[in-house]
Amino acid sequence: MLNDNTCLYPQYYIAIVAVLAFESIVYVHQAQFYAPESRPKPKTGIVFVETRRPDADVGLVECAKFFANYCFYKFGLEVRTVAAKAFCKSSGQLWWR
Repeated sequence: MLNDNTCLYPQYYIAIVAVLAFESIVYVHQAQFYAPESRPKPKTGIVFVETRRPDADVGLVECAKFFANYCFYKFGLEVRTVAAKAFCKSSGQLWWR
């Protein structure tokens, strides 16, 4: 006895495998990119490397950059998870509706 959702299950598994494959490709690429000693690995949780706290007083763009850095420093994992869920939900074809 098949229902309407039976055909969607393989699509879910294919989407999960595709996301995991993409993640592993990114990790391998970053490992190869930062392998030479001349390239320092950037700090985690920093989006804009050149932005510091005194730069936030200069203008609105610099202030937004500083707060983006601060937001990812404090709530990086949560922001990444919410952004991934919002992307999957907005595409509509990857996950449930």
